[in-house]
Amino acid sequence: MVTELDKTFRNWLPNLQWRKNLTKQSNIRVNYRASVNPPSVNQLQNVYNISNPLFFSVGNSQLDQSYTHFLIARYSYTNAAKGRSLFGGVFAQKVQDFVTNGTWVASQDSILDKGVLLRKGGQLSKPVNLDGFYSIRSFFNYGFPIKFIKSNFNLNLGMNYVRTPGVINNVVNYSNNYSYTAGVNIGSNISEFIDFNLSYSGTLNNVVNSIRPELNNRFYQHSAGARVNLLTKSGWFVLNEVTNQTFTGLADGFNQNFWLWNASLGKKFLKKRQGELKLSVFDLLKQNQSVVRNVGETFIEDVQTQVLQQYFMLTFTYTLRNFGTSGRQR
Repeated sequence: MVTELDKTFRNWLPNLQWRKNLTKQSNIRVNYRASVNPPSVNQLQNVYNISNPLFFSVGNSQLDQSYTHFLIARYSYTNAAKGRSLFGGVFAQKVQDFVTNGTWVASQDSILDKGVLLRKGGQLSKPVNLDGFYSIRSFFNYGFPIKFIKSNFNLNLGMNYVRTPGVINNVVNYSNNYSYTAGVNIGSNISEFIDFNLSYSGTLNNVVNSIRPELNNRFYQHSAGARVNLLTKSGWFVLNEVTNQTFTGLADGFNQNFWLWNASLGKKFLKKRQGELKLSVFDLLKQNQSVVRNVGETFIEDVQTQVLQQYFMLTFTYTLRNFGTSGRQR
């Protein structure tokens, strides 16, 4: 069957910027812009996909393009003399005619358009336009030096909120996802021969649905790591990096707690140490895993991917320098 479809979209897309210097060390920037996202060909074509007898899908030729408003506000403060910095920002997003999924569950055997039979308990998914998508992200970063250990300390805080609309049996459901993030980082600045970094980051997610309380969920993930790099005056170096990853609150079998240890041993040589030969080992403990939670308008899914674990790598690196320098004049 051949179907012809002609869709034309026109819009104005404004873009505004404003900046205010509060002092020589601080400023505020505000930006507004708009964008559009037209529906894809697959979303527009009115053809049923019945490859899965329990889950049918079809396009919607009446879809309109989504129109997105972005508002971004940033504050920055830098004191180079004291090594202090402060950054903060808020990113707000509103989408009109958001393209989302409408899901219908058949309470009995039903005949759809073009004679397609959907059995009782089967689902039909169709893209629709809905208003009500909102997203607000915020971040805060404060950094200052720790003189007695010759290191820099950074504190990170953030809060995000995303509201995604969807349709279930002709009733609109709003999936509200709240996430809170906090992290710290200590990076050394002792000398060229000793370098270390300590970090921790944790995120708490809370999902609340307006009409599907059985999909409400709270889950937590964190990452704690340490990296130490030692270099001798003769050019030998040792690098160790250890990270702990933890996921809790996921579906049965997906909660994880594992360690990832990477190590390298190498030697810098040649003039000005431009050459480097390094032997690296990835995932010494053979525990590497990949787990991702996806939160949609009408669903929550946990995805685990098979990833490469322990392997060895021998690398040689030669660094080229003095690009762009002018020759000696007569």
